[in-house]
Amino acid sequence: MDCIAIDDEPLALDVIQYHSEKIPFISVKSVFTDAFKALDYLQSNTVNLVFMDISMPDISGLQLVRSLPNPPMVIFTTAYSNYAAESYDLNAVDYLVKPIEFDRFLIACNKANAIYKREMNAENIRSGKFMIIKSGHESFKINFEDIQYIEAEGNLVNFVASDRKVTTRLSIKEVLKLLPVEKFIQVHRSFIISLSYLNKFENHQLIVANRSIPLGGNYKQQFIDFLNGNNTKSIS
Repeated sequence: MDCIAIDDEPLALDVIQYHSEKIPFISVKSVFTDAFKALDYLQSNTVNLVFMDISMPDISGLQLVRSLPNPPMVIFTTAYSNYAAESYDLNAVDYLVKPIEFDRFLIACNKANAIYKREMNAENIRSGKFMIIKSGHESFKINFEDIQYIEAEGNLVNFVASDRKVTTRLSIKEVLKLLPVEKFIQVHRSFIISLSYLNKFENHQLIVANRSIPLGGNYKQQFIDFLNGNNTKSIS
């Protein structure tokens, strides 16, 4: 994530830079002791996260955030704990009280990174390109165009792509909400298929990427309507 830090105390900025160098997903692009110079920077540059002091000359960190029409994520840093409630009213990711220890700094950065990943995943879904799937302690990028079908197995689902299978802990209903509706459809209580890999269907059986998949009776009519809406000829 691209970040900047704003604090009228140079030593406080040194601490943020020192901690940030230990975190691989944090990239501090610039630091500012002058809040108005930081404001100018934010108006012409895009960043994902701002480490923001609250008590500064001329303008407070809270006022600066309020002045931004589309503020990035903010982690407030301050020597005072009495601003916490007000900072969370501004949807702050976290509130760090100085002196800032590394373990507490890392917790705040992990919160920001989790939000960033969710937003990126949602944006990628809206743009119809790919999604990020968490499997165990790993995360995998899967292009929508590579997904052949999704199969539920108990509390898990398998994303079957052209080159791999990724298993994650989601329900079939949750998965359906994440997929582009014009490309995927549920055809059985345990299966979602990609129209791109549908070879044929006959009665209650589908062939998807050379795999036989059942077509549930409760899903058959919506499946036929889905095909007709995509101008696809069906075999019955």
